[in-house]
Amino acid sequence: MRLHLLRSLLHLLARLGFVRKEAPGVMGEGLAAKFLESQGYRIECRNFRIKGGEADIIATHGGLVVVVEVKTRSSGRFGSPAQAV
Repeated sequence: MRLHLLRSLLHLLARLGFVRKEAPGVMGEGLAAKFLESQGYRIECRNFRIKGGEADIIATHGGLVVVVEVKTRSSGRFGSPAQAV
């Protein structure tokens, strides 16, 4: 029941314009989403935006809601992805 409510809320927010995709990072987010799905996660939403920020991926797994921040780097010039979180 909770997952159904979460999905309904996410669809409503998407229709209201709170979900958006941008070119930078889309490839990394796609790879992360594919990896999560291969591990049994269900992707509920991507690029979820609210006034205070954004979540790259919202997924569910085993009754849990998981919020994922994806950092994509093409080189180590600006540090590792972990250093940017």
